[in-house]
Amino acid sequence: MLSLSQDFAYQTFYYPDDYEGQVTATLIAYKNNIGKRPAILWLPSYNDYFFQVHVAAYFISVGIDFYALEPRKYGNSILPVHKHPNYCRSFTEYFSELDTAIDTIIRKFSASRLTLLGHNTGGVIASLYANLGKYRHKLDGLILNAPLLGIPICNPLQKLSLPWIKFLAKVFPFNSSNQSIISPKYLKYLTVNDQSEWKINHQWKRSQGLPTYYAWWLALLDAQHYLHYRSIIEKPVLIVHAATNSNCSDANSNVATTDVVGAITDYQRYGKKLGPKVSWYAVENACHDVTLSKEPARSVALTIMGKFCLETMTQPAVVSV
Repeated sequence: MLSLSQDFAYQTFYYPDDYEGQVTATLIAYKNNIGKRPAILWLPSYNDYFFQVHVAAYFISVGIDFYALEPRKYGNSILPVHKHPNYCRSFTEYFSELDTAIDTIIRKFSASRLTLLGHNTGGVIASLYANLGKYRHKLDGLILNAPLLGIPICNPLQKLSLPWIKFLAKVFPFNSSNQSIISPKYLKYLTVNDQSEWKINHQWKRSQGLPTYYAWWLALLDAQHYLHYRSIIEKPVLIVHAATNSNCSDANSNVATTDVVGAITDYQRYGKKLGPKVSWYAVENACHDVTLSKEPARSVALTIMGKFCLETMTQPAVVSV
């Protein structure tokens, strides 16, 4: 089992101050990456950071170098001045960090090909960057792990109309519904009942989730709207998700073997709008984050991702100008 402290190197990047003060991002690299071969760049979800060393171990085992990005106000990039972890007013705020990470991986570490891997809102960020980012043409593909392309099953603002959300975001940006977008039962499964394979920092991935700040919620809706109506991702996209949904408020729902966060119909309906080269894979008995599922679902998900990477990265590179 890989160790976060011993097997990974952490590089901090600094950016101009934003509305909360100092901004940094952290690029995490497996210390024994070889370079001059395909690589993958992992992005976190909301209320998340990189601790999934088993994901890194898998990609390394199939010949793919591994990197993870903790952008501003995530994980190692949360600073004392940040009173609202994971907060943003636009998902494009993360583009500068992705620019730096992609440029570093390709130029400094000489990656021959690069795929983005994003879970939940990380999948939204990856998809938006693949449309609008400075170095989008340097990407070879996207892997979206249950991307939050639609409204969460447990929608904390379901009683508010879009005009009301826009008003609240403008007048009270840091106010929130005090309810996470993630099912409390699912959060407990991930964070309170830590699995033997990993240990979670509960300051960076909270068992009660993070508040749904009004401005952050509007930023999510804006990003989703772009992906629903304007997205043209030219590179191959793989969406991997659980095979079945459960009601997030049902006490009898099995959060370990079903998705209680994102609607499977949304993965299909909105996924096809991302671009012309989208494919899907539904993993039986998987949870929302398929890479944190119990075995054998977890290995099935990783194998599908690895196969996609290797097939995509062996195709002739297409350079856009």
